[in-house]
Amino acid sequence: MHELSAREQLRIEALHAAVGVAAEFPDVLQTADDYFAWLVRHEAQQVAISVTVTRPDGSVVSLQQLTQSAGEGNPPLMTAMQDIDTATITMEPEDSMGQPTGDTLTITQDDGGTPGAPGASTAGSVANITYTVADGVTTITLAPVAEGSVTLTVSDPSAPNVAPFTNVFTVSASATASLVANITVNPGANQPPAGG
Repeated sequence: MHELSAREQLRIEALHAAVGVAAEFPDVLQTADDYFAWLVRHEAQQVAISVTVTRPDGSVVSLQQLTQSAGEGNPPLMTAMQDIDTATITMEPEDSMGQPTGDTLTITQDDGGTPGAPGASTAGSVANITYTVADGVTTITLAPVAEGSVTLTVSDPSAPNVAPFTNVFTVSASATASLVANITVNPGANQPPAGG
């Protein structure tokens, strides 16, 4: 008789649990597979992160790439940008083998915006944020609306062992693009006084 692998032992445990609740779930094998999948689910161990700041012409102003790993609390990332720039943050939760987990991330910003559903834009006092999720990758777009600072925090509620990612964006004014002058003509303002 051969020795059972850890995976086979987990499947047997899942089958035993499924048989115990078979009255509620008529398909015992499907229930066992559901328990098995739950037992062997890989929790995110790290998040691969990329922060790119671009100008309206598409030129890259800055690119930062890092990995936030389980048990490591990194200091906030600091990103300077101008009010004409756009920041794009991509994040992908991964297990210990570097495989995507597909975890849903929680996004917050400290300037009054409240990110809602993917695709919906938030209106913060410093930046508007929109995010999308595709193939386990969350892409966040930050578009400044005013000068100031905004802190973006992203966490993975499914993996409390991975510290939240924090990025402080400092938005400054872009270079002067034009001078605007208002000229007021007051007819008769330079006329000598009447009778004199």
